[in-house]
Amino acid sequence: MLPSSYSREDAVFNVQRASLLIAALAAGSISAFPAALEDRFHQPYREALVPGLHEILKLRAPGLLGCALSGAGPSILVFFERGYESVCDLVRQIFAARARIGDAVRGHRGAGFEVTEEAE
Repeated sequence: MLPSSYSREDAVFNVQRASLLIAALAAGSISAFPAALEDRFHQPYREALVPGLHEILKLRAPGLLGCALSGAGPSILVFFERGYESVCDLVRQIFAARARIGDAVRGHRGAGFEVTEEAE
């Protein structure tokens, strides 16, 4: 499924995105999330296995920070601003349109990182 090696360009791309995500989390900045969640290591190769993934990864909506395939899939992580839980419905609608059942499980706040405000 995944290639046995990657180009230097793709490796640099992913290292940049991982660094950007860490910096955004450390700074409490949400504006970098869409770019920080881009991937060239596994998502492009697994898109065909998860109907609707391509469209979900390209979703843009108020309050939606971005989406990412979780591991080998088919789970998808949906990052959103507090108060915009309804963006998960957009992902469910895409799955429903492709005859997939989408179920959202909300993570426990204490178990992970929570961006509470954008750093200035």
